[in-house]
Amino acid sequence: MIRQRYIGRQTTIIAVVAAWLSAAPVLAQQSDDEGGFQANVGLIFDFNDNIFDSSTEEIESWIARISPDLLLSSTPGKRQFSAQYVGDYGKFFDSPDDDYQDHSLTGRGLFKMGSRGALDVSAVFARGHDARGSGQTRGVPPDSPAFPPEPDVFDRIDWAAQYTHGGTGARGRLEFAIGQNDLEYTNNLDRTQFFNRDDSFAYAGLTIGLRERTSFVVEARYTSYDYAVDRPGDASLDGDDRRFLVGVTWEATARTEGSVRVGMQRRSFDDPNRTGTGDRTPSWDVAVRWSPREHSYFDFATSRANEETIAGGSYIDRSSYGISWTHEWPIGLESVLSWDRRKDDFVGSSSNRKEDASETYFGLRLPQGERVVWEAGVRSRSRTSTIESLEYDGMLYTIGVNFQLTR
Repeated sequence: MIRQRYIGRQTTIIAVVAAWLSAAPVLAQQSDDEGGFQANVGLIFDFNDNIFDSSTEEIESWIARISPDLLLSSTPGKRQFSAQYVGDYGKFFDSPDDDYQDHSLTGRGLFKMGSRGALDVSAVFARGHDARGSGQTRGVPPDSPAFPPEPDVFDRIDWAAQYTHGGTGARGRLEFAIGQNDLEYTNNLDRTQFFNRDDSFAYAGLTIGLRERTSFVVEARYTSYDYAVDRPGDASLDGDDRRFLVGVTWEATARTEGSVRVGMQRRSFDDPNRTGTGDRTPSWDVAVRWSPREHSYFDFATSRANEETIAGGSYIDRSSYGISWTHEWPIGLESVLSWDRRKDDFVGSSSNRKEDASETYFGLRLPQGERVVWEAGVRSRSRTSTIESLEYDGMLYTIGVNFQLTR
C-alpha cells in the first residue's frame, strides 16, 4: 500500500492497529508463506498547502514521490531468512531544498527450536529525515534566521532479538526480547547533535489462555537512554523508563477482536536535578476491531506513553486517540475514513508547553487487475498549542498508483 505520511509525522490509527496486530517488539515484518522475491513500487503525487506547518507563512507545493519495496525471503522451515529494502524519494516542485531520499535495509532470521520455541533476530539500517517545520524545528517561522537551510537528516541502526516459548495451541506463551536503537543526526549539528542517542531495551511478556480465543497478558519493558552530548547549561537527559501493563486480548466472536492493556510508567533521570525524575503516570494500549459486516470494519485505538523530547523539557507525556472505518464496496473499491488526535505534554519545559494535534483522512483504493492499485486521499491537519507560533492547519491531497512487479 502507498505510504501516506512522512517520517516524523503523526502516526495514524491504521498504523496503531497494524502494530497491535503484529504484536511483537522485533523490528522486521514476517515474509510471505512461500518465500522468494517480491518487488513493488509506488508513484505518488501530493499537494500540500502548508509544507512547513506554519502559523504565519503558509507555503504550498506539489511533491512527487517514488517508493520502491523489495523483499527477498527463503522458503519457510526450521530456519528462515529475509532481506528487505524500502525507499521513499521525494521531490518538491516549489521548494527543492526540501527534497529527500529516505531508505532502509532490514535483515531478519527466524529460527524454530523444537515444537515450542522460536528465536527471531532482526536488524535495520536506515536513513531518514525530519521535514523542515517538524521535529526540532516545529513552530520556527520559514522567514526566521533560525529556520534551517535543509531538513534534518539522520541515520538509524536498530537491532532486536526475541525468544518465544509456547507453540501453537499452547495455553501459555512467554516472550523475552532485547534490542538497541542508535540515532545519529548528520547535518545541522549546531542543534541536532544534542538529540543523538542510544536507546537499549529489554522486554518480557506472558500470555495465558483463559478460554477459547481469550487470553490474559502481562508485560514489562525497560528502556535506557544515553545521549551523546548534553545541552549546554541544562541537566543531562540520560535516564531510563519502565513500563508495566496487564490486560486481555480476545477474538471472542467473528465480529470483534482486540487488546486492552493498562498499567503504569515510571521515568527516571541520572541527574537528580532534571525535572520529571521519578514521575509515575498511568499508561495504556487499547486496540479494538469491530467487523459488523464481512467487508466492513471499524478500528478503535488509544494509548498513553512517554516519548523522548524533541525540544525543551525532560520528556513528552503523549496520549493518542483514533477511530477509522474501512469498507470494501461491491465494485472492488475500498474506502477509508479516519480521525486521529494526539495530545503532548512537554514535562519540565520552561513554557509549560502543551500541544493538541488532530487529523482527519478520507481515502479510496481501487485495484486494477492483479498488479496495479490506484489510491487517492485527502487529509486535514491542525494543531493547537499553549505557544501560539506552534499552531497551524493545512490540507494534504494525494493521488498515486502502486505496481506489483513480481508475483
